[in-house]
Amino acid sequence: DMEGNGVELYWDRPREVWPHEPDGRLSMYTIPLDVPGLLELPEVEPDPSRVDIGHVHLKVSDIARSLPFYRDLLGLDEQVSWGEAAFLSAGGYHHHVGMNVWESRGAPPPPEGAAGLGEVEIAVPDAAAVDAVAQRLEAAGVETSREDGRLLFRDPDRIPLAVAPA
Repeated sequence: DMEGNGVELYWDRPREVWPHEPDGRLSMYTIPLDVPGLLELPEVEPDPSRVDIGHVHLKVSDIARSLPFYRDLLGLDEQVSWGEAAFLSAGGYHHHVGMNVWESRGAPPPPEGAAGLGEVEIAVPDAAAVDAVAQRLEAAGVETSREDGRLLFRDPDRIPLAVAPA
């Protein structure tokens, strides 16, 4: 978009056909879009109830610093880590948060008010789950605040985050 945020459109296959490595880990890859094949598909009326934001990719400056933040403090499960990228999720999903340093290794946080991502909200089951995240963040010295039942804070790259009950 005009603020430099990218949008990835994808169709998520059913979990039972997700590819796995021989050791059982989830296999992550990107393949080129078959545009001619896509254009040959019959036109269908979209079902808005089946469209969702499945994941977000973040440009971080240091995977070794960001990975434990999202894994240990926010409580997401590490699915795949390639050194320059990591993918985390909840509930066994392939990834809800992807992060990489491909264009941002060692970069400082953007200045306050800069164009770009406004906020990432992570939905958790209930207020008790919000409180559990708050306790881990505060024990780690992360500054937090609350607004309308949402927990507000920033990650190590100053990306604004919120945790809220679903």
